[in-house]
Amino acid sequence: VVRAKQLGKAIGRAGVNVKAASDIFGRAVDVVEMADTAEEFVKSALAPARVEAVKIIEHRDGNKVASVTVKNEDRGIAIGRDGRNVARARILVKRHFDLDNVVIA
Repeated sequence: VVRAKQLGKAIGRAGVNVKAASDIFGRAVDVVEMADTAEEFVKSALAPARVEAVKIIEHRDGNKVASVTVKNEDRGIAIGRDGRNVARARILVKRHFDLDNVVIA
C-alpha cells in the first residue's frame, strides 16, 4: 500500500521497482494506492477491474461489509483465480478501514 498519488513512483518506469521487489521476494508483488475513503480504497484494491459502485453496509451485529458492483465482463478479474483478488482486498480493507468483508455483487 502506497500513499495517494505515489502509485507511479512506487511502480517505477516500465515497472522496474515492482520487478526488483518481485525478484527480491521471489513472488509477485501487488501495489495498491491508499485512499481517503473505504470506497475509493476498495476500487484501488480491485484494480484493474472496473468497479461501478461500492456500498458500505453495516449489519445489526456490527459487521461492516463493502458490497462491490463491477462491470459484468470484469467480474472474473475482480474475483481472481481461486478468489485471490477479492481475498487480498478483504485483508487490506480490514487492516486499513476496519471493514469485515468485501463482497462482489
